[in-house]
Amino acid sequence: MKKILFALALVPLTASVGLAQNAPAGDAAAGKALWEGNTTACKNCHGETGEGAFGPDLAGRGLSWAQFARAVRRPWGVMPAYTDRQLTDQRLADIYAYVSGLPAVSTVGAPRLVASASTP
Repeated sequence: MKKILFALALVPLTASVGLAQNAPAGDAAAGKALWEGNTTACKNCHGETGEGAFGPDLAGRGLSWAQFARAVRRPWGVMPAYTDRQLTDQRLADIYAYVSGLPAVSTVGAPRLVASASTP
C-alpha cells in the first residue's frame, strides 16, 4: 500500500519534469510580437511590458517553463485557458522567452480599465 501511495505522489512531479524537458526553444522576438498583437491579448491583463495590472505581473518573475505552461494551459481565476490548438507549444515557448527576458518591475501597473464610482 505504501508503494502505491508513493508512486501516486510522484505522478505530478514526473508530469512537471516531462513538461520541462519537452519545452521547445523559444524566440523572444516572436514572443514579443505575439504579446503585442491581438492574437493572445496578454498585454491587456498583464500590462504592456509584463508589469501586471488586472492580471499578475510576469516581468522578472523567474517562472519555470512548467509553471508558465501550466498557468496558460490550465489557469486559475479568471484567465482563459489557451489550448494547444489556440496557441501552439512553439508560440507559447516564444512568449515564455520574451517574458523571461523582461526586467522585474518595482510596482505593479495600474489597471487599464477602472470601474466608475457609479457602477453598482
